[in-house]
Amino acid sequence: MKLNNLFIQQNPDSYTPENHEVWQALCLRQEEALRGKACSQFYQGLEQIKLDFQRLPRLSDINDRIAPITGWRAAAVPGYLDARYFFQCLQDRNYPTTIGIRSADSMDYVEEPDIFHDVFGHVALMADPAYGRLMQHFGDIHDAISTDQDLTEMTRLFWFTIEFGLIRENGETRLLGSGLLSSPGEAVHCLSDKVERRPFRLAEVIAQPFRIDVFQDVLFVAESLEQLLEAGRVLIYQIKERNAIRWPKGT
Repeated sequence: MKLNNLFIQQNPDSYTPENHEVWQALCLRQEEALRGKACSQFYQGLEQIKLDFQRLPRLSDINDRIAPITGWRAAAVPGYLDARYFFQCLQDRNYPTTIGIRSADSMDYVEEPDIFHDVFGHVALMADPAYGRLMQHFGDIHDAISTDQDLTEMTRLFWFTIEFGLIRENGETRLLGSGLLSSPGEAVHCLSDKVERRPFRLAEVIAQPFRIDVFQDVLFVAESLEQLLEAGRVLIYQIKERNAIRWPKGT
């Protein structure tokens, strides 16, 4: 399947007043939950994409602001994508963005991503060049995968960085992962004494199992986005070495 066939057109006029009310409630509630907790790149990203907390966003407007900065685009998709297509999109700096919004009676949790999780939690950060490189790097890691072990290690690295990562900033622990940034419960829980927060070490991260249906009880704190970029490069090297894949000449 060609990647272009995965993408759909967003029709902002199809959103109902109730949809906009849910968006507004989610944004305002999460803004309060994140006060003093999110990383600086997140707040800068919200400012750069000029996210309107009152109405559901037009992805075309977001792309007009973010693409000139980092080359990233929010590409509308109908729902969950198979991993091979998802990570291929990341290589092209297209973030697959669900355009549906959860219902008012599912404010706290939805099984699959919606536009709030994707735009508020992911796309805002892509205005940061280092974060953009990190996201693109996961497409490269996925390209190197050939065994179940490879896939498990990459999935754990993605989970404990992009989805549930923490980062040190000015001596304090801040939220980086979208699963933390878009969930009021996780935003509070992740910094509580119920969570074991460990220094980010690649070997420990890729050995750490996780569950998706409970609050996380183990998280990893990176010193910088550059540390995470280096971890991605090391994992690619380890995967290729393990599977006896030669590096292309000049890399």
